[in-house]
Amino acid sequence: MVDLTGDQVTLSSDFSEPIKIKKVHILKMDTDNAVVVYLKGGEVIKGKLKTADDGSITVLQDEKRTESGILWKSIVAINPPPTDKWHGNVSLSGNLQSGNTDRSGLSFEANVLHRGGKDRFSLGLLYNVEKENSRLTTRNTYGTLQYDYFLTRQFYDYLGVQLLNDKFKGLNLRTVVGPGTAYQVWDDPIKSLSLEAGITYYSEDQIANPDRHWFALRLAANARYKFLSWLMFTDQFQLYTAGS
Repeated sequence: MVDLTGDQVTLSSDFSEPIKIKKVHILKMDTDNAVVVYLKGGEVIKGKLKTADDGSITVLQDEKRTESGILWKSIVAINPPPTDKWHGNVSLSGNLQSGNTDRSGLSFEANVLHRGGKDRFSLGLLYNVEKENSRLTTRNTYGTLQYDYFLTRQFYDYLGVQLLNDKFKGLNLRTVVGPGTAYQVWDDPIKSLSLEAGITYYSEDQIANPDRHWFALRLAANARYKFLSWLMFTDQFQLYTAGS
């Protein structure tokens, strides 16, 4: 059994412990059984691997179909873990400053993701609180929920909900909900990039001012890149048209 995730290839069998080899140290690879190969461009191929003398790789999909001329450096994953699982992370951070001004803060964040064969479900929660000279200056709670349904390998429709409570912005609750369509540029164990566009409905229950409601256009980009097994960069960019 062979699998490649990140920069490391793992070879395992029923007769020995798994052997881990750096990807850069492997010049050729042949397999007796079919494997699932993920390429840099997002393409996924299943078949047996055969390496030519010039280092190019042929994927034998069946007797009638072959993929030839694939370079080893273009392969980002082989037999990655199944996607039909739940993944998540939790983080807790804080700060404390003493001097002419005493400041303290606490931030809690949790994210959950489930990816099935045709759909994806994500859930996020963020809580922030800060004090300055024993006076509360920040307290907000943000939650997000999104369901994606893949029409093809790269195009999907989504429905998203965002909730925000922020006392110091005068918000009892801001609700942002709406559908849209998106394009998954990349999605493999190393990197992911998706571009989204849709229509959202804003509803603001304000503490002192009159409540507000309006529709807006939404553009968003979601990015992830895994540098090392323990180091990953993620970013989400969202742009909305202004309310009246």
